[in-house]
Amino acid sequence: RVHCSRILVRRVMAEAHAGVAPMEHGHLDVIQDVSYNYYGKRIATCSGDHTVKVYDIDDDGQQLLTGDFKPHCGSVLRVAWAHPEYGAVLASCSEDSTVEIWEEQVGRATGSEQIPSEWVHRARLTDSRTAITGIEFAPRQLGLKLATCAKDGQVRLYEAMDVMNLSSWSHLEDFKVRGKGQCNCLSWNPARGYTMLALGCSSDAKSTNIQVWELGGSKRWTSVIDTQFKVDVAEVNDVAFAPSMGRGYFLLAAACGDGSVRIWKIRSTSAPGFGGADAIGDQTRQQRYDCEEVLNSLDHAVRVHRVSWNVTGTKLASTAEDGSVKLWRTDLLGQWRVSEVPISERD
Repeated sequence: RVHCSRILVRRVMAEAHAGVAPMEHGHLDVIQDVSYNYYGKRIATCSGDHTVKVYDIDDDGQQLLTGDFKPHCGSVLRVAWAHPEYGAVLASCSEDSTVEIWEEQVGRATGSEQIPSEWVHRARLTDSRTAITGIEFAPRQLGLKLATCAKDGQVRLYEAMDVMNLSSWSHLEDFKVRGKGQCNCLSWNPARGYTMLALGCSSDAKSTNIQVWELGGSKRWTSVIDTQFKVDVAEVNDVAFAPSMGRGYFLLAAACGDGSVRIWKIRSTSAPGFGGADAIGDQTRQQRYDCEEVLNSLDHAVRVHRVSWNVTGTKLASTAEDGSVKLWRTDLLGQWRVSEVPISERD
């Protein structure tokens, strides 16, 4: 049984009216995560069988296996692509408490011989002492940086010391989430001018299971919004900031263990130039934000595992433990509702 249905999410967005065909993934155990690259033409999958696979998608929608490697000695929990400006770079994290970084060497011709492309292992990050549950590369404007979160609640930030040589990564800093639970997932805010992470946690102290941290003018990571979320669930499995697309606010979605999908609208209440990592005003003060919940739906009858936005941040896909996928968008009154259900689910 496929634990994560994100493998359907973007195909559903493009083909909601044409149906969704199953994909022959070749894994021998549960699929834990699926990630599309920047252009949506390549898929990386990871599984409980300790493997990571990479597929190229042709113009007919057919998948060709182009990478198959076993980087970990435990279940692989997440995979993430870097921005293509830095090449084809892929990171994976695992229950074995490591992060592995891979880079594709593009094939080339040498005389009459054609050398095919191959994936090369570049680095292993071993700072964690517990399972690493989430990874994500930073938005392009922040450089080649990688954020990780672990079962012990520790969040770590890394940066490639030389983007032309990915064998060396600098451990920039780390911080621990508020509360005593574990950190399950994270998401970078893609908006320019902000260095911000959303974190999803699991703990009995439900009020701290959604947290937003920001690298402010003091150059320190600070929790800035978590007390406003009023989360009443013990488990948050996924969080995702929407692409900003020039909005005057941020949208943050969460997949929750109680079967709910939630969206918050986050606005800065600080004057322009106030605090923030790129501010030109007082460099020691912190941005202030207001948070409004705009969706709290239990349409999924079981635990929700993943949420993912389209490229404009106007449509959200959610996927649950039973393999169901739902698409959300605003109606004419600005209310978030299920707009489409994939044909394969209706059948």
